[in-house]
Amino acid sequence: FAVRNEGNMSKKTIAVCMADIDEHYNDSFLRNFRDLAKKYDYNVLYFYSFSGFYFMDSHDLGEKNIFQLINYNMLDAVVVFPLTFSGRSFLEEIIENATSRSIPVISIDQEKEGCINLCFDETDAMNMIISHVLEEHDVKHVNFISGGKEDVCGKRRLETFRRCMEAHGREVEEERIGYGDFWHEPTIKVMDRFMASDLPFPDAIICANDSMAITAYDYLTKRGYKVPGDVIVTGYDGILEALHHTPTITTARRDIAAASVKIFELLDRLFHGEKLDEVYMMEPETMLYGTCGCKGPEMPENHYNDLMRGLYGNLSATRYFLMDQIRMSAYLTKAENFVELFEGIKECSTKFTNKYFAICIVDDFVADEEFSDIVENTQFRRTGYSSYMNRMLYRKDGEWQGMIDFSTKDLLPDLEEILDDCSNLYFFPLHIHDQTIGYGVMSYGGDDMEMTWYYQFFMNISNALDLTKNQHRQHTIIQNLENKYIHDPLTGLYNRRGFYQHIKRKFRYCVESGTEFMLLSIDLNGLKIINDTYGHADGDIAISTLAKALQNVAGPEDSCARFGGDEFVAAGPVGPESSAEEFVQKIRDYLKEFNESSGKEYEVDASIGMVKLVPDSAITLEEILKEADVRMYEEKVRHHKQRK
Repeated sequence: FAVRNEGNMSKKTIAVCMADIDEHYNDSFLRNFRDLAKKYDYNVLYFYSFSGFYFMDSHDLGEKNIFQLINYNMLDAVVVFPLTFSGRSFLEEIIENATSRSIPVISIDQEKEGCINLCFDETDAMNMIISHVLEEHDVKHVNFISGGKEDVCGKRRLETFRRCMEAHGREVEEERIGYGDFWHEPTIKVMDRFMASDLPFPDAIICANDSMAITAYDYLTKRGYKVPGDVIVTGYDGILEALHHTPTITTARRDIAAASVKIFELLDRLFHGEKLDEVYMMEPETMLYGTCGCKGPEMPENHYNDLMRGLYGNLSATRYFLMDQIRMSAYLTKAENFVELFEGIKECSTKFTNKYFAICIVDDFVADEEFSDIVENTQFRRTGYSSYMNRMLYRKDGEWQGMIDFSTKDLLPDLEEILDDCSNLYFFPLHIHDQTIGYGVMSYGGDDMEMTWYYQFFMNISNALDLTKNQHRQHTIIQNLENKYIHDPLTGLYNRRGFYQHIKRKFRYCVESGTEFMLLSIDLNGLKIINDTYGHADGDIAISTLAKALQNVAGPEDSCARFGGDEFVAAGPVGPESSAEEFVQKIRDYLKEFNESSGKEYEVDASIGMVKLVPDSAITLEEILKEADVRMYEEKVRHHKQRK
């Protein structure tokens, strides 16, 4: 690799790509990387998925979008953890995106083509465990529980078992091999099959990881078997549960602290122009005692007391955090709009004391949408990041900053300034199922913070953002439906229902305040003749022209409606500087102006019946409208007589 430096960042910048981050394996690397980044004065950008991508359902698809955020142009190296990605192909895309730009990639714990690979020599360690069981304990019948049939790690450990058995002159009976997929439930099914077998009971069960070994131990002891008295059980990986198990699970573990140091040593050598080997191996540490029957080192006197205090302390802290998150979820659902929601997130984020905290949202997520936009975009699903993002929330040293738009490729508007201060930044996905909402950014928040807490916090935010957006859309849809429900579609005026809905309040005001009230019953003259002679399109023009006349004349307190066909109504309080007669005259003036300029062979005219009065509680709107109708028909009769 040619070590690149385009001057985008003042310090060497490394991207770390990791999934399933609540695992102890990942968290151990994370804690070591923080200190090493400061020691070497590197910027480290962590792109994290909470999911391990076991199922690749819609949630997993949303999680993986965080890796689309990576801007390779600002990077000097990439570190990937393939074991955390469940063998998913998009990890290969990350590697290809980097190597095609001559950016070196260090792959941890699994060899990847084109990468500098730092691996633990699990073959030797696994071989040592199996050889120990065969040689020191002289077992005859040995069963093996592998991972998945297609899992690279599982296949490698199974192959080690086969070779080791062959080297010791032992036959591998295929019925003694099972596939536990590295977790609890499949392992129980394997144990059921082992127990139902007609083969002699196993003297030892070798498991490809500790989780399956613990499951096998529990399965056997619940059925009266003694481990290691009746049967030996071994594992691999050295997880905390295995190391603190009673008896200790016979296992091997990675020295993650040493591996972390080695990773940064390799990065340093790369950045100084040194050509590196393709593969570097680390020796795991074997613990050949416990469930194999051998005696191991004695634990310190207060070991288990300290362990229990730590576990109960963590359990208590997690319980209180979950209570906070439940309250947060309930609190955020009260938000009626995005402004209230973001204020709520501010209040709920005080549990996190990170120096830097940001919520970045895709640029069209919080935008107001018209009804037509909602209808047109019902099938739209954003599965990546927009070219520009909105940093909606940003807290620095406890102080909240204003919102700002920025180019997505910058990751944050002031990224380099932040990294100069804190070196490590963590990027977490915000999404609902496979739809991208944005991402959260945090600086290191202290060793007492659990990654599962971040997961729950950011999922709460994602759910609240999606809920608020859907509520906003529902409000827009309801408003649109209500608008159609009370408006005439041709003219935009109120229909009969809308008229009464709005005029009742104004009528009540006039009754209570002693204000003069007017009501006009208006009939479009000659509409049938226009329709029959010139067509319905011209009939619609005539209807719309009268509607525009009313809209042009009406004030903010007036309500104008088309009741249907050629029937219109206008009503409202009469102000001190206006009159009902003036209102009528303005309608006629508007129509006259239209007729003079329209070029139509017909004229748009209307008969208007007017009632004005200071109403009291003894009279109703219906009575006033009825009287206005009478006066309108009287004028209509006069209009017909004049035409004759």
